[in-house]
Amino acid sequence: GWTGQLCFYRCGYRPPVLHLVDLPGYGHTVGGGGGAEAVTQLRDYVRGRVVAALCVVLVDARRGLCHADRRVLRLLQHCRLPAYVVLTKADLMGEAELGRSHDVVVQELEARGLPGRRGGALGMVSAATGA
Repeated sequence: GWTGQLCFYRCGYRPPVLHLVDLPGYGHTVGGGGGAEAVTQLRDYVRGRVVAALCVVLVDARRGLCHADRRVLRLLQHCRLPAYVVLTKADLMGEAELGRSHDVVVQELEARGLPGRRGGALGMVSAATGA
């Protein structure tokens, strides 16, 4: 489903405790050129938060980076928050097509000087298999 508001999750009861914050997405607004509200909510949330260990930016592997993804990555870079791009819907693409999508996104991140890679690669996830 789509996240419509900030959702907080606590994983664990003793240190180290992991807190996850799921922010509203903007993927469903890509076709309409939207996403401004989600980016604004993210900006308001991360402003002044130096405790964030990592921000995971989910990108639909079928379309690659969109304008809102770039805005989010620039915002995280400006706030000096580490970012990691994870390609979603990997199960909906063939291996070769997924590899090309990965390479295109990596090249764009490099060309634009945007964060998002760990060890030179992006993460990938499949909702169907959980991998």
